[in-house]
Amino acid sequence: MSRYLYGDLILEAFMEFRRPMSMDEVVEYVAEMTDSTYLQVRLPVDNTLTAAWMHGFVERNNDLYTLQLPDYAKDHRRHRNSLHLGRKHECSSFNRRRRCKRL
Repeated sequence: MSRYLYGDLILEAFMEFRRPMSMDEVVEYVAEMTDSTYLQVRLPVDNTLTAAWMHGFVERNNDLYTLQLPDYAKDHRRHRNSLHLGRKHECSSFNRRRRCKRL
């Protein structure tokens, strides 16, 4: 069993509230969504948020966590809007440059 649990619910919390959140707020959200107690999910959420911070997906400032989109995700969102203009593109998170390539 993986020790990084609840990643999907943590991401859902950041996407729903769209603001910096404290660890307690994230833990409360995950506990509510999983019908678990605060103490049951505290350690797994802490481990997952710490790993996300170490890999640059989450920024920590004064005990508030903020979701950080990687550059390739920002490029994908920007270029996705150009699809209606008939331009094709190919985005891949496995791309070495992590950028969106237009065809």
